[in-house]
Amino acid sequence: MLSDADFLRYSRQIMLPICGEAGIGKLTSARVMIVGLGGLGTLIAPYLASAGVGHLDLCDDDIVSLSNLPRQWLYQADDINQSKVSVISQRLHTMQPELNITTHQQRLREQNAAELLQGFDLIIDCSDNMTTRQLLNRYAFSTGTPLIIGAAIGLQAQAVAIHPQYCGPGRQAGCYHCLYPIDTLLGGSCQSEGVLGPVVGMAGCYQAALALRVLLGDPQIQWSRLWRLDHGSFTQQMLHIARDPACPVCAATN
Repeated sequence: MLSDADFLRYSRQIMLPICGEAGIGKLTSARVMIVGLGGLGTLIAPYLASAGVGHLDLCDDDIVSLSNLPRQWLYQADDINQSKVSVISQRLHTMQPELNITTHQQRLREQNAAELLQGFDLIIDCSDNMTTRQLLNRYAFSTGTPLIIGAAIGLQAQAVAIHPQYCGPGRQAGCYHCLYPIDTLLGGSCQSEGVLGPVVGMAGCYQAALALRVLLGDPQIQWSRLWRLDHGSFTQQMLHIARDPACPVCAATN
């Protein structure tokens, strides 16, 4: 049962049919891994913490730099040269003192992925490179964990929610590798191609909303549907990710 303070704090969420008081309990017990604390991660982490998610693991080996500040809004000038995980941890504890945070000041790699990615209700990719996304996709399927991937480059944003339960043989939905085979398509990054800060925010907000819906068990989640926004023309698309029968990830794990 919620305390009076918690009932007041989460009153707007409790009003939602997908949440209610029971939903706050789901969020409180949820454990989420966020990989990457750049423009996406610095938006998603506070949204999840403020919504009542009980435990966040934060993984990033980077330090705050001056070029981060236009789009990674949770960092300030005084944070430059400090580790991102330590800065974000302090900010989140100020916002939500009861939040449990585990920080990993290291880069996600093949060598540490099995150790870092076990035991989560949801994994969220906030990295800026294709290699990390593909690594997360593989390990999400090896552990059966839902995965949300997002990206923003230039004036374009995209995001997708993938669940191993709905991909693979006998199903029509594909995984991230089905969409972007890493051996035939290389991804760009905002470092190489530039990005407008608010576009990053739009991708992060979409990911954060998806994450909360996944944790609340919303049955209307559109798994393996890629949301794409082009802010130049302000057009949106929702694309179905078709399954690749020869995919080495989802075809081999179901």
